[in-house]
Amino acid sequence: MMQSKLLQAALVVLAGGFLSSQTTLRAQAAKPATKINVGAAPATFVVGAANPALLQPRFALVIGNNNYPLEPLVNPVNDAALLDNTLRRLNFKVTRRENLNLAQMREALKLFSQQLPKDAVALFYYAGHGVQIKGRNFLLPTDFKINTPEAAQASMLELNEVLTWITAKSGLGIIILDACRNTPDKLSIPDAEESGFAEIKSPAGVILAFSTAPGTTASDGEGKNSPYAEALARNLLLRPARLEDVFIKTRIELVRSLNQLPWENAALQTIFYFTEDSAKPAVTATVNLPYLRPHLIAANQLRSYTFTTPLLNAEGTRVKTLNGAAKSYLERGVEMVEIVGGKFLMGSGAEAVTEAFRDAQRYNDDITLDTMAAEMPQHFVTVPGFYLSKYEITQGQWEALMGHLPNIPAAKRGADLPVVNVSWREANSFCEKLSQLSGRIYRLPSEAQWEYAARGGRESFFPFGDNLTSDLVNYNTSAPFGDAGRAQPRNTLAPVGFSRAYNAFGLADMAGNVWEWCADGWNPDYDGAPTDGSAWPAQNKEEDSLYRVVRGGSWLSIANN
Repeated sequence: MMQSKLLQAALVVLAGGFLSSQTTLRAQAAKPATKINVGAAPATFVVGAANPALLQPRFALVIGNNNYPLEPLVNPVNDAALLDNTLRRLNFKVTRRENLNLAQMREALKLFSQQLPKDAVALFYYAGHGVQIKGRNFLLPTDFKINTPEAAQASMLELNEVLTWITAKSGLGIIILDACRNTPDKLSIPDAEESGFAEIKSPAGVILAFSTAPGTTASDGEGKNSPYAEALARNLLLRPARLEDVFIKTRIELVRSLNQLPWENAALQTIFYFTEDSAKPAVTATVNLPYLRPHLIAANQLRSYTFTTPLLNAEGTRVKTLNGAAKSYLERGVEMVEIVGGKFLMGSGAEAVTEAFRDAQRYNDDITLDTMAAEMPQHFVTVPGFYLSKYEITQGQWEALMGHLPNIPAAKRGADLPVVNVSWREANSFCEKLSQLSGRIYRLPSEAQWEYAARGGRESFFPFGDNLTSDLVNYNTSAPFGDAGRAQPRNTLAPVGFSRAYNAFGLADMAGNVWEWCADGWNPDYDGAPTDGSAWPAQNKEEDSLYRVVRGGSWLSIANN
């Protein structure tokens, strides 16, 4: 959840002239032609080597039941076909069956289980009627009977029977139930009084995904597919599509469009990605960066410096201090740090999103999961090497280059304080002028470059680990993250580098003090984001000139931001 991608009132509206007193910039420059090993530490996160399920064979059984004698449905067979096609694209060996009676459903499950090699990934998708009877969940074959309670239950397939077959040999079980599309009274099933399925505990190594919450019904839809199947199929093809992220994205879509709340119950023991590119372990490779003569930094211009990086646990306690070293050069008073390129996992997964959402609810009852989902889906990005300013651009540096200061209140003026009250266009003008005077190209970093640099090779919430403290970061310490203790906030700017604490790349103030401009336009999530480290224009062209991305938080921001 590294320094939340902003999605609230502080989104910068350029046309409206919104100038946050908390917003500043960092200068970024391209790196000279060189060879970068993208497998080298600290910038590579290996996914797959420690998670055998990512590379295991994949099997799926897909069933759609339409033709019921009472209350026939329109879409389940279409939904089964949609999931069949989608899963085949994800290298699943799929068995699809339609309109099965009870004996056929049991036979299909038995044959499916028998074909599974040991520790395979086994996915079961069912679309059709489903009910709960006295706390037990049932899938309805096309020949179910309703004359007596005993006959009704004996003619249905209990969910526990499905679990037994799916978990017999699989290393990972994924059970998806797009059912409960009618209320019990419409089905006229004896003793079926509650709508939807009853809540159930998932066995170890299995995720149970339901198209709607316990005790509620799901929409069959007005098109050729149910809304759940349509959203699920689309999110399965995200790159990368981590298992939990697929379902949380699907839930967000349906809550937004239908107020239908899908839910999951999981006891997972492995990490799994649906998309093939995410399932492969990272490999060592060589990347040749383009040679751009104006960017060339002579070796004798680079100087080495050392620094320390504190590491904090979830309670905000310092558990370790690491020694680090980096290289930098000076450009008209701006210190530019060499950032070695590499591959990293950008954004936040479902677990981090959920944790941050729960934390944010402590301070804002109105916050929605949509806000946090702006950082999904996680995706791998390969970032070529570049240079980034060691500190936020100061008022002294701005005035020396531009010849004037923006409108900054007297109480917030100081040569070593970050420049504030600058628009995105003004920040670009600073970079352009620095480029003209130096003969090198300077620009705002892309959001991917910014996050890569802020993480410093780490996957934690913050540059210093799993929390923040007031001695390291200038933020609103009256609203800390998680279990960290409260402190009296400064409520104003701090000089750049005030804490003398640097992240693992040797950069200061990547969290807190002032929001920092990025080159990107605003997009509501990372679906379709570039994977080469480049800036991403807003896909909504009308918003491209209105909204830009800021990152990192300010002295007024709660830790969650």
